[in-house]
Amino acid sequence: MSLLSVASALAQGIRGRVLGEGDKPLEGATVVLQSSDSIYLSGAITASDGSFSFTNYPPIFRLLIQHLGYQTHSSTYHSPEVGDIHIAAQTSTLGEVSIVGRRPLVRLEQGKFVYDAPTLLKGRIANSAFDLIKRLPSVLESNGSLSLVGASEVTIVLNGRPSTMSTGQLRALLTSMPASRVTSLEVMYNPEPKYQTRGAVINVVLLRGEEAHWRGEVQTSYMEQYASSFSGRGSLVYDSPTLTLDALYTPRVSRSVSPIGLEGWHQVGGKRYELNQEQTISTSGQEHLLRLGADYTPSKDHQFSAAYTTDLAPDKASQATSVGTFKQDFNNKTSSTYMHNLSASYTWGKGLEIGVDYLHYRYRSAQMMSIATTSGLSDFQIDASQYAHQAKAYLNGSLTPLNKLRVTYGGIAQLSRSQDSQTSHTLKGALVSLPDLSALTREQIYEVYAGLSYKIGNTWIAGSVTAEYYRQGNRSRWHVYPSLSLNYMKTPTHIVQFSLSSDKDYPPYKQMQHSISYLDVYSQIHGNPLLTPMRRHRASLNYLYKQDYAVQLFWTYQPSYFQQSAYQSTEQLILIYKTLNWDYALRMGANLVAPIKLGQILDSRITLGVMQTRLKTNDFHGHQLDRQRLNAYLYLDNSIMLLKRPKLSLDLSSYYVSPSIQTNYDLSSLWVVNAGLQCVLLDDRLTLSLKGNDLLERGAPRPTAELGGNRLVMHVDKHLRSVMLSLSYRFGQYKQRKHKQVDTSRFGG
Repeated sequence: MSLLSVASALAQGIRGRVLGEGDKPLEGATVVLQSSDSIYLSGAITASDGSFSFTNYPPIFRLLIQHLGYQTHSSTYHSPEVGDIHIAAQTSTLGEVSIVGRRPLVRLEQGKFVYDAPTLLKGRIANSAFDLIKRLPSVLESNGSLSLVGASEVTIVLNGRPSTMSTGQLRALLTSMPASRVTSLEVMYNPEPKYQTRGAVINVVLLRGEEAHWRGEVQTSYMEQYASSFSGRGSLVYDSPTLTLDALYTPRVSRSVSPIGLEGWHQVGGKRYELNQEQTISTSGQEHLLRLGADYTPSKDHQFSAAYTTDLAPDKASQATSVGTFKQDFNNKTSSTYMHNLSASYTWGKGLEIGVDYLHYRYRSAQMMSIATTSGLSDFQIDASQYAHQAKAYLNGSLTPLNKLRVTYGGIAQLSRSQDSQTSHTLKGALVSLPDLSALTREQIYEVYAGLSYKIGNTWIAGSVTAEYYRQGNRSRWHVYPSLSLNYMKTPTHIVQFSLSSDKDYPPYKQMQHSISYLDVYSQIHGNPLLTPMRRHRASLNYLYKQDYAVQLFWTYQPSYFQQSAYQSTEQLILIYKTLNWDYALRMGANLVAPIKLGQILDSRITLGVMQTRLKTNDFHGHQLDRQRLNAYLYLDNSIMLLKRPKLSLDLSSYYVSPSIQTNYDLSSLWVVNAGLQCVLLDDRLTLSLKGNDLLERGAPRPTAELGGNRLVMHVDKHLRSVMLSLSYRFGQYKQRKHKQVDTSRFGG
């Protein structure tokens, strides 16, 4: 149980007992700690002797106490020794007991913005932990990818433990995990080095009980998005004071149809070709995700944790037909992907954690293409594969030599090996010739870090320095990453945070290979063996008012910025997708988050922001580019309670992003509207939801690129609307006593 780390704290903390009729201790009473102006700080459950305690507290605080069959007690205190608190029995039977007082959406703890999951979820449709993350203010989703306003990159971790799983694999795991298992979401713009990641972090904290019990959830979903998809989910958890076991299995059968259009013109050899190419991609396949986890806590100072996750997609198939003004082709591709991840850790309560993480990734594909042009017909086959292994060991430690001083230290060792191959076979004709590829990438990363945090009055200061040795092939480098965070809180009503950090991001392995692969007869993907990591320097200033209103100013500078982009070749009639390093990317802006409430009927949140972007390079396929753009965004999330019995709520959300830029693209505006109905029955055990996403089909930008007399417009804004029907049932529920992931982002294409 923790409060705002920047609050005034005394070593002895708040201590007291709750007594009922006959001065008997009351076990299981709910004790809520609030500031003097009724802002929620923390909560506790009384022990068998009626005792409770809080470590940190403001100078003046309130305690609200509830227990079934007793009247709610509320008192204001100026001293941590509250002694025995007597609460009176209720004279009439209560049909329902609820916590009195407003529970805030967000609070600040040791540089982390901690969002309360039940408050975030209240009245809103979220079938999974991933859906819950999308409900965070300042989090936007586009085509399945998440972005955090004010951060150039964001990484998701589970229970504070980094993983070697990729962003996509973590998303699959979180999409399979019930939202009811999440107790809080921690957003860190300047995370500690122990999270072993670059950029911002969202930590998903799973709840844990203190009574031995079983609980679980089963769910089934049907989604229609111009093709039908089905998914199921089974989750089972055993909790006890010393042992937690969890099992999760999610099968999916998915189908999709995606039309993509290209138009414009392309000049080669002084001749201009009008471009009008239409491609339709149909995909189908099944996927099986399984996770098994265990936490063993023999005593308060020792915990052993282990988890195994596998994601199997054995038979993905896609058919793409491309028809254009001068060429047409048929592309038939089959692929299989297997991922296995195993992690284990030991935590010592005195301030030490050691752990290991191993990932095995395997991908194989066979691609058959038929190309018809005025010159004839050509058939060829491309076989590709990737086998990757990644092992990591880490140590994180902390010491408290003085009452207000905390020292952190640690180290990471990571070894990676990726074997990529590609072979091509001409079956008919000779219009296409691709070189065979076989590349082995070995990578080593070693890091050590040290940090200090100190509390001076109402100010909490933290800083760290990380030294990294990176080796890939014959290239090796040393890097140093400093960070600084300052938090000031005079009262819980006004909180200010300033952070400054520096880090680095690495490109995916496959983009660093000297390879060529075909999307269709006109579009190719080229690797870049000269690709280098990019640095990132970031500063942000955050202000929280009453733990509900938030204002942020941010600045990000990224030398050697890399991003994949499309370029119309001046030598051939082909479109080249290639990841290049730019001189730098610079972004700065501001955003505001505010709640809007109307009793218990309407609960809304609004996010407003503006951002200035500048992208500069002296060599974009031989061209100099210096691009700048100011854009704005608006996000509105509404929950409307229609009925209390049964619980029926309407969920409306919408966001708008004005035109923006990305590499050499001009991106059109986005306007997304989502709507859904949710009905909760059988004492909150049965949930039925119907949700429509991107109802206006404006959720994907329309990229436009003009360079060297060429023009390209991409139409990827079709077939975006989807409707999902979900049914879930929870069993083994109980009264919660205490609310106590993997990175393969560089594997694959």
